[in-house]
Amino acid sequence: MTSIFSTFLTLVLVMDPLGNVLIILAVLNGVDPKRRQWVIFRELIIALVELLLFLFAGTQILSAMGLKQESIGIAGAISTPSAWLKRPTNWSSYALDIQKRYSKSPLLSPQPH
Repeated sequence: MTSIFSTFLTLVLVMDPLGNVLIILAVLNGVDPKRRQWVIFRELIIALVELLLFLFAGTQILSAMGLKQESIGIAGAISTPSAWLKRPTNWSSYALDIQKRYSKSPLLSPQPH
């Protein structure tokens, strides 16, 4: 049970759900509210499938790519501080920039039906 709690806490800290709310709201700004709920639900299902895939087959996927868990940990330890240094200070303009960038790609933006 402590392993599940530890994994949950690590995922919450890494994914930063509260910090990503602004980005999600900016990207889904022009989407109908009912459609917005469907888009969020769809993205949550995709994320759940990815997490379960790597939970049960992560070791095999890494070994197929010739990687070890230690090398992924080292790469994360190197790249995380650089991501923190590049954090934006003006969140509203950052959210608008994200919205403009994703609205150009039909695969990344939610399309109304």
